[in-house]
Formats: sequence, C-alpha cells, structure tokens
Amino acid sequence: MKTLTKILNHVSLQELREFVLKQANDNEELQNAILIAFAERLQAENPYSEILRTELAHLYYDTDDIGRGEKGHIPIKALDLHLDKAEKSLEYERFGEAIFIAKACIKEYAELWQRQDPEMRIFLDPNYVIYLFDILRRVIEKTECETKALFEYCKKEITREKYIEPTFRDAFCDFMLVAAQEIKADEFVELQENFLAEEPAKSSKNAKKLLQRQITYYRETGQSEKADLIIEANLQIEKFRLEVIEKRIASRKYDEAKR
Repeated sequence: MKTLTKILNHVSLQELREFVLKQANDNEELQNAILIAFAERLQAENPYSEILRTELAHLYYDTDDIGRGEKGHIPIKALDLHLDKAEKSLEYERFGEAIFIAKACIKEYAELWQRQDPEMRIFLDPNYVIYLFDILRRVIEKTECETKALFEYCKKEITREKYIEPTFRDAFCDFMLVAAQEIKADEFVELQENFLAEEPAKSSKNAKKLLQRQITYYRETGQSEKADLIIEANLQIEKFRLEVIEKRIASRKYDEAKR
C-alpha cells in the first residue's frame, strides 16, 4: 500500500482520470463501485427518479375509484416496468443500475403515497415497497462491497418525513438489519432504540418489532448476552416473557419461572 501511495503522489489528476476511465470501460465491477461511491456527487438527479416522477404524476386516487367498483390494490404499470428493468440489471450483474432503479422507485413511490388522502391509500400496494428492498437485499447477497454504502443510504433516508409511514419504515429497518449484520454496525441498535423511544406503548406490536430486530442483530453477530438483556428488560412482551419462563424451567429455576 505504501508503494501505491508513492506512485499516486507522482501521478497527475488527469492521468489518474484517464487510467480509471480506461479500466472501468471493460470492468463492470469497477463501474458499479464508482457509481455507488460517487454518483451522489453529481448535480444531476438520479435519471430513473426523474423519469418515474413524470410517469406517476397523474396518479391520484379519489372516491370516484371506489364508485367505479375498484377494490384492493391497483397495479402501477410504470413501477412494474422499472422493476422488470431492475430484475434484468440483477440478472446481468449491473448492480449499480439495479440500485439506482430501486432507490428511484422507493423515493417516488413514497412521494405518490404521500400525495394520496389517507383513506385512498388502500389502492397502493405495500408489496411494491417490500419488493424494492428485496432488490437491494439481493444486491448485497451478490456483492458485499455495496453493503456499507447501502446501509449509509438507508440511515440517511429513513429519517425523512416521507418515509414515516410504517410500510416504508419497516422495510428500511428490515433491510438495514440484514446489512448491519454483514458489516457489524452496532449503530443499527441505536436507531431502533430511537424509534422505540417514540413508541407510546412499550408492549405494542411495533415495539415488539423494534426490540426483536435488536435481539436478532445481537444474536446474529455473536452478542447473545446483549440479546438476553433486552429480553429480560422487556417482559411486558408476551413472547419474551414466555421465552424467559421456558429458559428458567429448562434450568430448573422453578421459583424464578413463577415470578
């Protein structure tokens, strides 16, 4: 590494650019790495986001849709086409392109979601959100070099107002759990704790999900003691309480199990 540093110190910026462009021309892995690392430096917007925003601009559901007998989720052709393209990108290992498409779809679908009246959101399919994050999950399964970058992207985006809906926040958190396990990002637990602090009922379904993600993270990263502490501190959750009781019975600590 020292030799490489010395060489780079004697190479002009123009020479370095020309070398990188030449190498990237025939190296899709290098292209993807550059796209993920530096694309946000460009002033231009994600091109897929701009295209999708135009395609979704006319979509607005109202009571007329109910009057026409529309029931359940209404497929969105523009999203379906983008998802098909993302699948092709994954198939041909164009991971940078797949990530750009998924990010654009997540952003613009959230914007579409926010534009609808709350009672009209019954027409929006939450499975789109799940599927988009599944694309990102499959990217990091195939190429570990994108994991940290995507974790950082999620950490930044999840705090935005448009993602406050449980459909989006849960999808972000579930993906981040997978990524955090890969890169040993303990800050994921802090994020879940911050969301838990906003939860009024500590025995709610959402509180359980936030706690369970922490437990899963600690267990999958070899920190079972910390997972056990979370369980012991949250016996208001029935599942955790039963787990503690079973553990105490198995250890023949019958008096403690009765408490």
